[in-house]
Amino acid sequence: MLDLGFLDMLLAELVLERIPSASDLPLAERVAEVKERFGGTSAAIRSDRVEAAARQALSDVGKLRPSHRFVLAHSLAQPIDGLGGRSVLDHDRVAQQLLNDWESAARDQVLKLSHWRGLFRSYMQAPAGDWQKRLRLLLSRTLEPVVKRRRGRPAWLDTLTRHEHLLGDEPCLPYVDEMVAGEHGLLTDLRDHVDIPSTSWFWHQLKSRLFQQIASIGEAAFRASIDAFLELDRLIPLVGDELLKAILERYDAGKDRSLHPSLMDFSLKAWGSPQLSRNTKWDLCRPSVRQMVNGWLAKDDLEDFYRLCNTEKMVDERRLEFWLRFKDQMTYTQILLGGRLRSSRDPDVRAFIAKKGERLGDLTASTSANNAILMQIGGWLFIEFSEVGTAARAIRLSDGVIKTGMDFYPLTTLRHTGDQWTHQPSTTWEEKFLGLLREVGVSPDDSKMKRSVRTTSGSEREVTPKPSAAQVPTEDSMVSKLKSLGLEVIDNRPKGGALWVYTDRGTTAEKLAQIRSMGFRWKDSKQGFYLP
Repeated sequence: MLDLGFLDMLLAELVLERIPSASDLPLAERVAEVKERFGGTSAAIRSDRVEAAARQALSDVGKLRPSHRFVLAHSLAQPIDGLGGRSVLDHDRVAQQLLNDWESAARDQVLKLSHWRGLFRSYMQAPAGDWQKRLRLLLSRTLEPVVKRRRGRPAWLDTLTRHEHLLGDEPCLPYVDEMVAGEHGLLTDLRDHVDIPSTSWFWHQLKSRLFQQIASIGEAAFRASIDAFLELDRLIPLVGDELLKAILERYDAGKDRSLHPSLMDFSLKAWGSPQLSRNTKWDLCRPSVRQMVNGWLAKDDLEDFYRLCNTEKMVDERRLEFWLRFKDQMTYTQILLGGRLRSSRDPDVRAFIAKKGERLGDLTASTSANNAILMQIGGWLFIEFSEVGTAARAIRLSDGVIKTGMDFYPLTTLRHTGDQWTHQPSTTWEEKFLGLLREVGVSPDDSKMKRSVRTTSGSEREVTPKPSAAQVPTEDSMVSKLKSLGLEVIDNRPKGGALWVYTDRGTTAEKLAQIRSMGFRWKDSKQGFYLP
């Protein structure tokens, strides 16, 4: 194994031969300067040397030794205990004198490469402001002549060559461009080779440019890059909440606001459920974002609930299709498990319970096979049960009898609260429920004559949708569409009958929703959908 102590001694001897006036430098600075000049990692300058150099600079810049100037070049932007946690750049008079000296040395072509590298390090550590801009100007003007005087090529100079745009007018643009393209190799390379604290101007500007790009790129490019954007949380310091806000608001401003699984999962892990008021980070976004994700959770809960209960062969899937029509208005949903599912060892059930986590509750004082789902729309809480033949409940929350967010709900309490809505007559209960919902001011998501359209700036405007050929299919296109979904279609209209569509157990919820969106109604006696 290489003896680092021996290496330091060897480097110190090389300093005496290679660096002019090296005898004036303390050993630590001699070794550090050799490492700077001949390659290696950033100079490990002891904090007491930094403190001493800073005190001397504040006392009298004119009396600084060469070793002091070397140390200060590397630590201009570094917080210093002896300065009350401030940096040398926070002292305008001292910073001005030092930069004047380095600029003069550059004009006289005597600026040392080791000092130049130190100034670059300070540049990357500096906060945004005038000093950072002045350091960039000094470095960009002097890089070529300083390097030309240097024989050989230190390893750190190769790194700078790959990132020379850091000294340009748009230092962060190449990193943002690759991130928008779903890559981050250049940024990873920079992080691996350059010391950049979280307070640096670089991260501030990178985040600003990134958020501008996220807000302005086309929808297709944005959606294709969402998963890559989410990975940036581990690459950009302190970006988490800001990044998630930018992504969610851009998604909310798009035409397609449908559930995005990875974005939803990331959001829930970062901020918790938006349905719970205690998760206040959702307040960082405009209100429409919170409601959008509430709608995602509602859809996810409804589909998971009916899928899980369907394995028990005791749920009416028509209820799923009905309540999905209101998902975008649901501000709270919660699945309540009966004893059978709660204690099940089935891997799918255990995965479901793990996925829902604290958002699950228990249905007590009921049969072990029964389960329920709570759905809040406005000031009303609607409850559906998994057992076929069990009536739904409609509860006014302002009555204060039932609260959302409880760990368990006894069936005996739910049955004696609010109004009972039975699913009879079985062929038309949907129409009956629609009428009851209209009485309490609730209409399906797709029935509104106007809808809010979000712009990328976050403002909203109301527009009246106009039917198009795609929205109102002709009879022929309707039949073609149904057949393309793999459905059995029987057209009795030429004989004076109806257009029928038949489904089976394998028909997905999405296909069922499309059938209903075309105006088809379910006929129980025929076990099929018909167009009136």
